[in-house]
Amino acid sequence: MHRVIQRAFSGIIKYCQLTVLLLLTTCLLSAAESTQHAVAVLSNFRFSRLAEAPVKIPENAWGSIRLDREFYENIDLLNQDLRITAPDSATELPFMLHKVTDRTTLMREEQLPGRIIREQQLPDGRTAIDFELNSLPGGICSVELAGVLFSPGTELTIAVGDGRNWQQAIARHRLSDTSKFPEVTSRKYPFAADMQGKFIRLLLENGKFNRLEALRVFTKVPVEQPESTLSVPYELTDVQLVQADNITTLSCNTGRTPVTQLKITSSSKLYNCRVTISGSNDRRKWQTITAGTIRKVDMDRLETVDLPENRFRYLQVKIDHTQSGQLESLHISALGNCYEWVFPISQQTTQAVCVYYGNTGAILPPLPALTAQPGQFLSITYEVQRPAANTLRQTGVKDRGTWRYLLGALMLILTALAICVILPAMQKTNRTLPED
Repeated sequence: MHRVIQRAFSGIIKYCQLTVLLLLTTCLLSAAESTQHAVAVLSNFRFSRLAEAPVKIPENAWGSIRLDREFYENIDLLNQDLRITAPDSATELPFMLHKVTDRTTLMREEQLPGRIIREQQLPDGRTAIDFELNSLPGGICSVELAGVLFSPGTELTIAVGDGRNWQQAIARHRLSDTSKFPEVTSRKYPFAADMQGKFIRLLLENGKFNRLEALRVFTKVPVEQPESTLSVPYELTDVQLVQADNITTLSCNTGRTPVTQLKITSSSKLYNCRVTISGSNDRRKWQTITAGTIRKVDMDRLETVDLPENRFRYLQVKIDHTQSGQLESLHISALGNCYEWVFPISQQTTQAVCVYYGNTGAILPPLPALTAQPGQFLSITYEVQRPAANTLRQTGVKDRGTWRYLLGALMLILTALAICVILPAMQKTNRTLPED
């Protein structure tokens, strides 16, 4: 009887061994297939860059990678056309695109109430206009004049004081003739530093205002911005300048950075020009984005034009200087919004992560979903290596899954051979084993 039991248990054990071997092989093949799938996804990207943590950071924290021109230039959809992985794995990490904000304090100019109390002729021939504020302010930062000059050669001096003692705020300054710019109805004079006093005196020499319509006095007031969007400078390359008739055209390559403001300066002393800004991705077909004005009248300057965030590869600025004459030494610079990718940190990513980008045009599978959201404290910024030579091989990524696939296939073959050899032997043993 014991031989029958031994025979039954021997068969059961062998079948269990084969089953375990088969399951192990299947798991290895599944893992290999999953890895091969991830590798196949990463092979759709042309570039990769390593981002390293500044220090070793704990798990369950959040990391971030700030986008630079290289990323913007090679990524269409900033929240889809890329993948982030651990440096030695093809496993994709979930991430989110985040616009960087900062808690800042802005200084805003606020007009102070007051009135003109007198206009008089001084013994030296100058004209004095006195303005009294309703109350003593914390500090005066600028004065704005609106009106028509009687003489273009008029020189202006501005002083601040208590009515008897005066401090010079603006030294003698020759006022520009704006008669050819009827749309320019005022000019502002910013002080080098805040001035203290309740009275403001304008001293006019060699002329006067034919009609002074308004005198406005300003002070700076701090304004808290708890969630102000962070603006950063972006480099503009391949700047081209073309002049035709009374139009100067500037075009430049933005690198597809999210530009929101252009600053256009000139060394010319007096101008008031209409500006039209357009965008293009091929430098042939242009789409109008916005229009504005740049101006320089005495110390009053308007040199920036705001535009809605865009990611055109090229921007074109058309400057109409029909009234001003040709502008000299033009220069253009840009500011824009700042973005970063935020991702949860795991054991494999405490030191570095790898970013794959530059989609070849393939339709990519959905990204893994974030199971949590970062808090307000946000994250530790990883430092991205410069893309010195970041073009990958034609396969796109290193084949990290080959050894797993080969091992799984080898075990599957061995399992099949074992089944072919052991089963006949088991049947033969069962036939020849004597009974009790």
